[in-house]
Amino acid sequence: MKKITLLVAIFAMCTMSAQISTGIIEFSTTNGGYTGQIDVDDAGVTVTLIGPDTRWLGIGFDSQNMASGDDIISFDSTGLNDRQFLGIAVEPSVDPGQDWTLVTNDVSGGTRTIVATRGLAGTDANDFTFDPMATSILIAWARGDNTLDFSYHGGANRDDGDGVPIGFTLGIFDQELAQKVRMYPNPSVSETTIDFGDFNFQDSNAKIYSVLGQLVTEVPLNQKSSTIDTSSLPSGIYLVTITAGDSSVTKRLMKQ
Repeated sequence: MKKITLLVAIFAMCTMSAQISTGIIEFSTTNGGYTGQIDVDDAGVTVTLIGPDTRWLGIGFDSQNMASGDDIISFDSTGLNDRQFLGIAVEPSVDPGQDWTLVTNDVSGGTRTIVATRGLAGTDANDFTFDPMATSILIAWARGDNTLDFSYHGGANRDDGDGVPIGFTLGIFDQELAQKVRMYPNPSVSETTIDFGDFNFQDSNAKIYSVLGQLVTEVPLNQKSSTIDTSSLPSGIYLVTITAGDSSVTKRLMKQ
């Protein structure tokens, strides 16, 4: 089983709020691929899952070898379901409290994009409580074996994280960049500005990725405050990786 490295972006704003983002996690590159992303701030958590529209998609939180009681959500033929593991080789049960809200269920070109949101804490005892200041999270993922019906996923369609917590902790300079750089307006209609504040912006650039992890454009940032033209981007969600010297941070951009 492979380990997944999480890109965690933590930043403090004027309200002293906090946010973390895993960035795009590539679960699988075969059979249509499967990626995910987790974004957490003081208001709650947003999970984005992108995979084949012919397979159910699932992700578990703080899960060690699918131990009984570990938290999981799935999108399958019955819709979005808040579940809990009951152990290896036992179908996860549906929770009494369905705390997740399905925001997006978009199917295009054989690919399904699921966006779901929830508060930091759920209503069931097994629900994982997200921390906007965390630096790592243990993740289990699975997808259907070419079926939308929730059933055994097969050995090639899962990873339980080897039972080892995984994550990436920002270095001090990445944290400083994350705290100081601002991107506005967001959502964007025709342009967005990246402002470094008093951070050294030399040798800096911005790479804009689609939610599928495809590089859309790369823009050099030659000024303390640089404006990026977003008018040609289709409406949707993008990931913007901002790099300055050896430091980098990833932010989510909404294009209207």
